[in-house]
Amino acid sequence: MNIPYLENNLFFDEVYSVSHIKNQAKLLARNITFFDQFIAIGHVGTSGEMIYEILNEYIPAYKEVANFVTLTELVPELQLVK
Repeated sequence: MNIPYLENNLFFDEVYSVSHIKNQAKLLARNITFFDQFIAIGHVGTSGEMIYEILNEYIPAYKEVANFVTLTELVPELQLVK
């Protein structure tokens, strides 16, 4: 059907605990250098504040080895969807 799609590679918060989210942040740090694309998802609800605090620590290290892009940059066809 030629429908563009992306797949998530990592959930930060399928378990709502600081230790789990930190482990996921470390896992992302290990994996982003091995893949051309790596999609990690976290939620802003119940665990949003925990994710925010942890990612603030890790984002500088991520930026040293990877570029942050929007989903539409990964799949330009999504720009046509409104």
